[in-house]
Amino acid sequence: MIRRRALAVWLILVFVESAHGVFRRLLLEPFIGDFSARQISVLTGSVLILIVTYLLVDWIGARTAGQLTLVGVMWVLLTLGFEIGMGRFILEYSWERVLSDFNVAEGGFLGVGLAIMGLAPRIMASLRRVKASNQERVRYLPGDDYIPDPIGSLTHAITIRCSREDLWPWLVQMGARRAGWYSYDVVDNGGVQSARRIQPEFQTISIGTLFPALPGATDGFVVLAHQPECFLVLAAIPRNGMHMATWTFVLEQLGTNQTRLIARARANAGYSFHGLPLWLVKVIHYIMQRKQLLGIAQRAEMISTTASEWRAAS
Repeated sequence: MIRRRALAVWLILVFVESAHGVFRRLLLEPFIGDFSARQISVLTGSVLILIVTYLLVDWIGARTAGQLTLVGVMWVLLTLGFEIGMGRFILEYSWERVLSDFNVAEGGFLGVGLAIMGLAPRIMASLRRVKASNQERVRYLPGDDYIPDPIGSLTHAITIRCSREDLWPWLVQMGARRAGWYSYDVVDNGGVQSARRIQPEFQTISIGTLFPALPGATDGFVVLAHQPECFLVLAAIPRNGMHMATWTFVLEQLGTNQTRLIARARANAGYSFHGLPLWLVKVIHYIMQRKQLLGIAQRAEMISTTASEWRAAS
């Protein structure tokens, strides 16, 4: 399925780039010459490649970095074959003329375009949004009652292609010394890669269950409230029991196999943030939260897709 869809997107890219080439020849070359037209078109052509990839990379269905890399390599090889075959055997260019498209000194930027095409799937997949909507940022979520007047409330969200049932196990096993946080493991999991499978030993939680913040830590986040497959509310509670922060994950089913995961962090007055200024905390939280949501999505979608293919084959 991934290969077929990747091929379909490549055909779209070929059509777009062919139209772009016609535009260059008819509207640019007569006025600025072949060399300058090629220089400009490598920029505009790259932008077109990235736009098409951004719009269709989710549809392709590649989930892992390896799959995305293979899609890019596939596109490069197909394009090489197409360009060389078209130039040498259809247009009957000499080999010197065909290879000149790769010579930057002669205005041949095809090699640059191929490099961008090869990297496009991974680049565009990494730009997946975790921005919450205006409605999601202001609406009430489970856990808000614990801190009714926060000094800060940060909300992010991502749409994940799996059911709530498939997504929930990834959340309840979070924590250092458990499945990890799915974020930057060198920072919050002692350099050990977060789990890429469901771990049954961490699937049972209750009020007070500890999700260690760091390896070897005896504190971190404890479960304040939860409703399986609906929401999970965690809290960081200092030893004095005051000035806590909450971290809520809400799962909302959007369709048969699509879930909106909303994450919200709140803190009440006096929470220290380890002595860091609030503006810096927001920057760090965004970086870590984005990586975590993308990590959860990648894992949940991969397992969900594999399970669906297995059921279909059966």
